[in-house]
Amino acid sequence: MPTPSTFYYDSTVFCDATDIWNDSALSTPSANGWYQVGGVYRQKLSNVLGPCQACPECGPSFINCDGPVYANASEGVYSVNYNVGSSVGAVIIKFAPLTIPDRLTWTHDGLSASEYSSRAYGYKQGYIGNEAAGGSFSPPMINGSPAGPYSGSAYEWNDSITDFISIGSATIPVAPASEVSLTAGGVYAPGVNDAFMVVPKTDPSVGVLEIRVDAPDSITEWHATAYCPKSLNPFPYNPSSGGSCTSLSKVMYTCSVEPGGDGTNTMLGLNDWAFENYTGETPVSAGVYPVEDGDGVTKCVTVDANGTITNITTGPCTTNC
Repeated sequence: MPTPSTFYYDSTVFCDATDIWNDSALSTPSANGWYQVGGVYRQKLSNVLGPCQACPECGPSFINCDGPVYANASEGVYSVNYNVGSSVGAVIIKFAPLTIPDRLTWTHDGLSASEYSSRAYGYKQGYIGNEAAGGSFSPPMINGSPAGPYSGSAYEWNDSITDFISIGSATIPVAPASEVSLTAGGVYAPGVNDAFMVVPKTDPSVGVLEIRVDAPDSITEWHATAYCPKSLNPFPYNPSSGGSCTSLSKVMYTCSVEPGGDGTNTMLGLNDWAFENYTGETPVSAGVYPVEDGDGVTKCVTVDANGTITNITTGPCTTNC
């Protein structure tokens, strides 16, 4: 385990420092290795201090972004720490719990959420999966009612063996009714119907994304991937609901929910996420907007209160939406 020690750097902000020294006079450079201040890590390699990021060598549970995670075990709480680096953009999470209801919650830079959208089922929150499967839980998981608590094991991702290890027992707390969003006959299969989440990454110094999956069933199986930060898909649009089809003064940024993809797409799609910025910070407000699609045709696009696209006209918009 690393031993806490005192070192010095030439800035009031760790991420802006140019090097690290052993003394306050900054005369003796520190050795190569990983350094951490307030949960922010930088690696000194070949006497060059690298960017702020997660530290994949500081613990077995770190996995680099773009890496897939797969669980096929028993009930419990599954934890994964992703190294999402120092780039700014949107981190797209793709989640597929098959039929057995599971809940994925991400935490990054002081924010947490458990909201998804998929091509087949649209916006969902909390536990997603099959209604019938949830009804077999003890206590039953029923739409419109709180669910839990459930007991199981605590699992942590170990990237050295690319699998989860059990680290003790865990209790899955009661989920509010708003976080039970099951679907009759619902299946979220990898590449067939994936659920997508958008994590805004706006601070280059925060390089860790935490993922927690609550899995109450003894035969749980789920797949997840957190993709490295990137810009969302840009489409020119009129930010005034019902506005002119010829005045496309701003850009709508989307995360595609195309199954099997990574959120990238040159065309708009039903149930895609819609944002005002490329990092996914601010959802587009509910309304009907003129948007130029990837085929060059301006269409009327309906965005709901959840920030997802619920309708796209097929014909071109010529006057107003």
